[in-house]
Amino acid sequence: MKLKFVIVKFSIVFLLSLSACSKNADKTLYFIGDSIIARWDVARFFPSFAVSNKGISGEGISYVESLTHLFENQIVVVEIGTNNIKGITDVDAYSEKYVQAIRDLDAKTVYLFSILPRSYYSDKDDINERIELLNQKIKEKIINDNHIIYVDVYDKFYEQGMNPEYSYDGLHLNEHGYMILSEELKKMLL
Repeated sequence: MKLKFVIVKFSIVFLLSLSACSKNADKTLYFIGDSIIARWDVARFFPSFAVSNKGISGEGISYVESLTHLFENQIVVVEIGTNNIKGITDVDAYSEKYVQAIRDLDAKTVYLFSILPRSYYSDKDDINERIELLNQKIKEKIINDNHIIYVDVYDKFYEQGMNPEYSYDGLHLNEHGYMILSEELKKMLL
């Protein structure tokens, strides 16, 4: 009788621990991107989630392509593209490549941030028009994709380029910029 009780108790504890593990797994956020992601203190901004920051400064869409099939059934947050913008000659072809790389992550859900405006010292005058066009093409290509949620924050950051209140150099975000990204993502997650 005592052994039966111990087995039943162990079974209940085991099932509860599996349930807790699966709930925590659903709350894991993987952040992928360039320096904007790499510098984001996601643990501080998302304390109720397990987080993994996979951002790498200087990276572009080829980094996302290298992660093909690695995030099956996971929740992924992506902000990438600013490092590629200067070299794009065919926006349609690039936007197709970009969206395919996002799809190939095989994530359950991807929260895809729009590419942010820029005012970096070496930027050409038309850089933000190019970013807006690319954002539009990406948005059009994912409109019927139920796994990709587009988080369009471009206008929140734009003021004749990157709003200086949200960036310390016209490209990388300061604390205020990260607060905006975090608030917009939290709206989507809840």
